[in-house]
Amino acid sequence: MSNTNTNSRVTRTLTGLAVAFALSFGLGGTASAALLNYNFSLTGTNGPLSGSTGTGSFLFDDTSFSGIGTETFGPFDINSFFPDGVVSFDVSFGGIDFSISGDTGFDTPSISFFNGVLFDLSYSGFSGDYGMVVGTSGNDFQFLFYDTGLLIDGRAFGSTAGSVTTPSISVVPLPAALPLFLSGLTGFGFVGRKRRKRGAMAEGFGSA
Repeated sequence: MSNTNTNSRVTRTLTGLAVAFALSFGLGGTASAALLNYNFSLTGTNGPLSGSTGTGSFLFDDTSFSGIGTETFGPFDINSFFPDGVVSFDVSFGGIDFSISGDTGFDTPSISFFNGVLFDLSYSGFSGDYGMVVGTSGNDFQFLFYDTGLLIDGRAFGSTAGSVTTPSISVVPLPAALPLFLSGLTGFGFVGRKRRKRGAMAEGFGSA
C-alpha cells in the first residue's frame, strides 16, 4: 500500500475524530446542550447608594430549553417547581456579594424566556445583614438592595432601588484540550499534504 493512501486514510480517520470531539462539546449547532453565561450590571437610582454600580451573572444549562413559547427554569434543587436550568446566580452591590446559596425566595432564582428571549429574572436572597431582590417591572429589570436592620417604626435603616441592564450572553470558554487537539490535527494534515506532494514528485522523477 502506498504512503499516499495510508496518509489519506489516517487523515480522514483523525478528521472524523475531530468532528465527533467537537460535537461532544456542543459545537455542532443549536441541538447540542450548552452552558450559557449571562452578565448584567446594576445602577442605584434611588436611595443612599444612588449612583453606585454593581454586577451580576448567572449560568444557565439549556438542556431542557426549546426556545418555543414561555419557559421558566429554576435551580437544580429537588424542591424546585420549575425545570432545572439555573446553575449559579451571583450579584454584587454596595460591597456585598449575594449568591444562589443565599436565596430564600420561593422557587428562586428563576429565569423566564418567551420564544427564546429572556424576559424575566427572579432572585431574593440575603448576605449577612443585607438583602437583595432582583425582578422585573413591566419590560424593565430592577433591583432592591436593603439593610435588614429595622427601626422602631418598621422602616429599614436604608435601601437603594435601581435598574438592571438586560442580561447579555458571554461565550463559555472551550475546554483547554479542544483547541490544542484541533490545532494538532491541522498540523498533521499539513504534514500529510507535504508528504503526498513529495511522493508525487519522486514518482515523477522516477518515470522521467
